[in-house]
Amino acid sequence: MTLYDFRALNEPEQFEVTWAGTFLADRQEPGYNVLLYCLGEFYVEVYFSIVKQAAVGLRAFKALHLLEPYLNQINNSDLNDLI
Repeated sequence: MTLYDFRALNEPEQFEVTWAGTFLADRQEPGYNVLLYCLGEFYVEVYFSIVKQAAVGLRAFKALHLLEPYLNQINNSDLNDLI
C-alpha cells in the first residue's frame, strides 16, 4: 500500500491498516501518547488521548525528519529489518 492509497481510505480503515503495521516506538505529548507504526513505504503516528482512553487521530508521512522524536527508541537492527 502506498501513502496515497492509505490517505484515500476512511479513518476507520486507516486505523485497521495501521494496527496491522509494525509498531516501532512511542512518545508523550501533553494529553496524548503518540504511537509510531511502519507500513512499509511510510510511517503513521497514532494519537491516543489519555483522557478519552482512545485513539483519536492519525498522521501518515514519509518525511524522515519526522522520525527524530523517536530515534533514541529505535535501534539499528529495527531499522535494518524495515529497509
